[in-house]
Amino acid sequence: MPYAVKSTAPIDNMMKAAVVKQFGVPWLIEDVPAPTAESLDDHDILVKVAVASFCHTDIMVLNGVFHDKPSGLPGSHEPSGTIVALGREAAKSFAVGDRIIAIGIRGPCGNCMDCNGPEEFQLSCKFNKGYAGISSPGAFAEYTVLDDRFAVKIPDELSFIKAAPLTCAGCTSWRAVKRAAVKPGGWLGIVGSGGGLGHLAIQIAKKQGVNVVGIEARDVALELTTKAGASAVDVRPGKAVMVQQVRSLIGLRGTGRGDDLCDATIVLSDAEPALETGMIITKGHGLVVEVAQPKRVNFPFEEMIFRDIRMMGSNLSSRSELADLVRFVVEQDVAVETTVFHGLQSLRQVYELSESGASAGKVVVVIDSTQV
Repeated sequence: MPYAVKSTAPIDNMMKAAVVKQFGVPWLIEDVPAPTAESLDDHDILVKVAVASFCHTDIMVLNGVFHDKPSGLPGSHEPSGTIVALGREAAKSFAVGDRIIAIGIRGPCGNCMDCNGPEEFQLSCKFNKGYAGISSPGAFAEYTVLDDRFAVKIPDELSFIKAAPLTCAGCTSWRAVKRAAVKPGGWLGIVGSGGGLGHLAIQIAKKQGVNVVGIEARDVALELTTKAGASAVDVRPGKAVMVQQVRSLIGLRGTGRGDDLCDATIVLSDAEPALETGMIITKGHGLVVEVAQPKRVNFPFEEMIFRDIRMMGSNLSSRSELADLVRFVVEQDVAVETTVFHGLQSLRQVYELSESGASAGKVVVVIDSTQV
C-alpha cells in the first residue's frame, strides 16, 4: 500500500471546495472529489482543514497573474488542521490526530541543486509537484494534502486561527527579519508595515530588541503599525518629509552624519515606489530585503551605485525556520491580528474586503468549526 497510517474516521468521497473557475471574480464553491489515503505519496499528509488563511497571493491567482487560464483548484496556501492519514515517510515524524501547519510546497524533487543544498534552499526547488492554492489544491476545502518536509506540529496552546497565518505571512516575515540581520538596539525599516506580514515582522524584530520604523500609506495600516510596536511614518506627505521624520526618530549615532537612517529595511508593499522608499530610508551600505512581488521593481541607480545600498530577495522559510517561529510565537506571545470569517460561503465577503483595501492584519476563514 502507498500509505502507512489512516484514520478510522471515514473520509467522504466528495467535499466542498472554493475553486478558481474564472479570473477577476471570487472563488466558486463546488463539490469536488476528496483526496484519499490510498492516493498519498510517501511524504504526503492528508489533513482535515480547520482554518485557511487568506493571502494577497490568492488575489493574484484570481487575477490571472500565474496562469493563462483558471486553474480550477481550491485557493489558500496557509492551512492549519488535523492529520487523518499519512504516507510512509510522513508517518515517521507525524501521527493521525496531530495538529499541524505547513508551508504550501508539495513534492520537491530531491535531486536538484536546491534540494541538495542547504535546507534554506530547498523551498526554491523548481521541479516540485506544485504550490498549494496556485499549482496544487489549496486549503479552501474540507480536506487538503500537505508535505511532511514543510510541516510542523503545533502545541495545544496555539490556536488553529492564530497558527494558519504563520505558514506564509509569519514564516516569510521571520526569514526576512533574519536576513535583515539588524542587531539589538539597531533600527529596522519596514515598508508596508501594517499588513499581515508587516505587523508580524514588527513584533519579531521588537521582541529581539530591534527598533522599528514602519512606513505606511493607509490610516488603518498606520494604526496597526503603532499597535504592533513600531514608530509609524506616513508616506503620503512626500519623500522628503518622510525621510526627515525617519531621521528625527533615529537621530545621529556613533558613526556620525548619515547614520540617522535605518540599518536595513524590509519591503513588503508591492506599490511601484515601495522599493525606492525602502532604499532612501536605509543608510549607506545598508541592506534592503525585497519580499513584495510587483510585476517589476524600479529604483534610482544612484541608491545602489552611489550609496552602495545592497539588495536581497526573501520568500517563505524552511521547515526548521517555521518550527523556530512557532516556538517564538508561543514563548514571546506574538499577537496575530486577524479578521475571522466562517465557512467557505464567506469567501465572497473576503474577496470584497480585500478589494476594498480596508483590511489590516490577516484575514482567516474557519473551515471546520468543530476543530476551533
